Amino acid sequence: MHIRRFASYGLVILGALLLAATAYFHFTGLTELKMYLQESRAGFFKDALPAVWLLASLHWTGFGIMAVVSIFTAPQFAKKLLFGIGFLLIADAILMYSVYGPFIGELILFISGALFIIYGIINRGKS
Repeated sequence: MHIRRFASYGLVILGALLLAATAYFHFTGLTELKMYLQESRAGFFKDALPAVWLLASLHWTGFGIMAVVSIFTAPQFAKKLLFGIGFLLIADAILMYSVYGPFIGELILFISGALFIIYGIINRGKS
């Protein structure tokens, strides 16, 4: 019984680490984006796009933190929270695939989302 619980914790921690790595990698592109925008005639987007770019990195980091904290502090709530976060991440990956085509970032988001959902399935019905 304890082995399954610790294994399910490992799924969440792995998913959160993947999200953190993806968020960091995404964040590093901000400098290049700003340089590109300085050379363009982007108008309104010159100021807006860096903030939107940061939102993705911040949300992925926040999702990972919420996931890990919830499994240790509120396991009953964690199941529902991780299902929700998992489906959001998978929806992000599908949307990104439909716009950009295949690339590693969306695969990592999909895997993180799947790991969070698997946690909820493994711990379904447990109090």
